[in-house]
Amino acid sequence: MLRDAKQKLAASSANEVLTTNKGAHLANLSLAVQERGTALCDADQFTKRLVYGSDHQPLRAVDATVPDNFDPGAWGRRPPPTVPDVHVTIGLNKGGDPGSETIVLRIVNQKRPKNARKTILVAVCSYNKEKFPEVSAMMSIQSPRIDELLERGLDVRGKRRPVRLLLSG
Repeated sequence: MLRDAKQKLAASSANEVLTTNKGAHLANLSLAVQERGTALCDADQFTKRLVYGSDHQPLRAVDATVPDNFDPGAWGRRPPPTVPDVHVTIGLNKGGDPGSETIVLRIVNQKRPKNARKTILVAVCSYNKEKFPEVSAMMSIQSPRIDELLERGLDVRGKRRPVRLLLSG
């Protein structure tokens, strides 16, 4: 049974990887994030996250909903803090192999989102401590994919939600 589940997961198009001279990259970032979000919902592990103001109070009601005519692109990739959203972090990770650098993505709407098992590996490239052309090349491939994710949003329990991008380092 476990073997069948692993084979099904490996066969998913969300896990498809493209290898170029700039590194290895997820072929479809939006699909990978959507698949992870759906898995969180199916396991009842998706949690609400609020945006807080300078007074440390939530900027929206806990029971707020996304408007029915929601268009993620209409907000210029910056959803207002008054609507439910999906918090996603993306950043560089220099851990592991000292000769490589990775771009990692995490969905924050879960318990212990920094757990390595809950990380989506977006891209890997060789790393040169003094120069960053490899990282720049890697990001030139991922930037349009991140834009697509922000413009599309994610389905959460049958409802479309905007994605709030948080950079991590």
